[in-house]
Amino acid sequence: MLLGHIESHEAHGVDHAANISSSDTPHKTRQKSPTTNTTTSSTSDHQHLTVSAASDAIHHLNNSSSNTDEEGNTSYVKRASSKYDFVKVRVGLENHYYILSRFIVSRILTVIQVKYKDSIKIALELKKTLVDLNLLNISQEELEKHLFNIMRNYGYGDQTITRYKLMSKFHHKRIPLLILVFGTGCVGKSTLATQLGERLNSPNVVQTDVVLDLINSFNLHTTKNNSGYEKQVPVWFSKYEDSETFLKQYREQCIFMKKALQGDIEKCFGDGKALIIEGSHIDPEIYKDLFDKYITKTSTEENKAEGIIIPFFISISNKDEHELFFEQWLSKREHDIYDSRTHTLGTNFDEKLQTLSHNFQVMQEYYENVTKNVPYIHKVEINHRRLDETLDTLHKYVLDNIFSVVEKLQD
Repeated sequence: MLLGHIESHEAHGVDHAANISSSDTPHKTRQKSPTTNTTTSSTSDHQHLTVSAASDAIHHLNNSSSNTDEEGNTSYVKRASSKYDFVKVRVGLENHYYILSRFIVSRILTVIQVKYKDSIKIALELKKTLVDLNLLNISQEELEKHLFNIMRNYGYGDQTITRYKLMSKFHHKRIPLLILVFGTGCVGKSTLATQLGERLNSPNVVQTDVVLDLINSFNLHTTKNNSGYEKQVPVWFSKYEDSETFLKQYREQCIFMKKALQGDIEKCFGDGKALIIEGSHIDPEIYKDLFDKYITKTSTEENKAEGIIIPFFISISNKDEHELFFEQWLSKREHDIYDSRTHTLGTNFDEKLQTLSHNFQVMQEYYENVTKNVPYIHKVEINHRRLDETLDTLHKYVLDNIFSVVEKLQD
């Protein structure tokens, strides 16, 4: 299964970072748990740099003293390691305990939209406070009491604290979370999905284009003489006689992709993990079985499975801007001898551009039609000039869904 190849050292994604209530490896004895060392194949290197940057920032702040000059400029002077780097705080939770991690505290705070710098400072201050008070064996309730006091000192009130509590319960219950990000090509799905994964501290981001490339590579290398396997090329890279034929081939390829991802989806819901799938090979019509099971009212509340699915339809309203994006994309690959995907679009650049534009337009109209009046599919108009605003919209929508589900479970 693909998840086995895409999980990073934070094995549970969002749930690993969330819980100072349960994300650190639970201990029933003092025996040290082995560290899982896995790799990521479909997430970007930028994501790992972000995680590393957060860890480095904590290390830098904790090992520096600051001086501020008359103009307000702050400089840091490196100092020797302090006792806070080595003293461990053990936190009891139900029938086990875990070792407090400042990095994980800061990550869960950023998940609930606490400012990045504030989250690092709050995590550091929490550890220092507990060590200074010699509270090295405390309960989860005691830990949260000190954490919330510090958060209030930084200007975060009851609303943020409530969100923290709800998020902790979400991870403690290991509620599965599946986010689908779909739309036509060259609208920014990969960028949004990857950065949303960073914000949610979820490294499990699967790109359908990468999956298709992996399947092609595997089958071409394992099929004898390479004669028993026909390479799968995304349908939008081919010229069709009419839109109906194109859509028929598109749906068949989407069905093929869903079967390829079935193991990852089952693992997400079976293990209570977070998973983001993005790409143009996501036909919302084909995922109706999952929507009916986890979202709609077709099943009774008693029989409805526990889990969250959030489908995002990413659209771009500015057609000229969209055409500019895929024209740039096509021009980069026009003379790439290793990328043969564009060869089936036409005989020259203008014909290829026209074919690609037509295929994307047909896909856009199809998405608009199948998502019309479907309340649980959230359409997002992407703003490439203000990408952070689009990310804020996605981030807030995911959190609102999580909090809504957790609150219902509490009732």
